Formats: sequence, structure tokens, C-alpha cells
Amino acid sequence: MSDEALSQWSAQRRTSRGGQPKYSGLAITMCLTVRVVYELPLRQTQGLMRSIAALMGVEITVPDFSTLSRRSKGLALPPVRRRTACWRGRFIWWWTAPV
Repeated sequence: MSDEALSQWSAQRRTSRGGQPKYSGLAITMCLTVRVVYELPLRQTQGLMRSIAALMGVEITVPDFSTLSRRSKGLALPPVRRRTACWRGRFIWWWTAPV
């Protein structure tokens, strides 16, 4: 991650009433992009992002799965492709099914 991305990880404070977001749209998008690429559930995405941050030695907090779920509703991400398996003799053939 670049220094610019790390500086934009936390959300800016709103002037309107209500709860303040803790993570920026960039942080949510980055986590959800990792989710789509690796086809992970939200809890596993949270764990993977924590591991990546720890391996990189970066002191950031990672959004939890419920935050990712809530904030993903307003974002446009590529659809998740589902994999299906087919038994042919002794081999399993994998292909990506159309969404």
C-alpha cells in the first residue's frame, strides 16, 4: 500500500448529525475488492486484511465484517463469479459459471 492510500484509510469527519464513519470509502472498497478476487466470505476477508496489514507492518485497523456488509450496499463492485464442479470419471473439472 502506498503512503497516500494509508493516509486516506480513515474517513474524514462529517459536519452533519449522526454517527461518524470510521473507515473511508477507499478502505471499504479495498477490502471488498480482495473479497471478490479471492472469493471469500466477509469474516475471512476481515481476517485476510488483518494478516496483510500485520505482514506489511502497517498500524491500521481493518473494518469488521458487519461494517463491510453495511457499507457495501452503496458501492459498485464487479459481481462474484460462482464456480461449479463436474465429475467426469476420476477428475473434477472446474469452470466459472456466468453470473
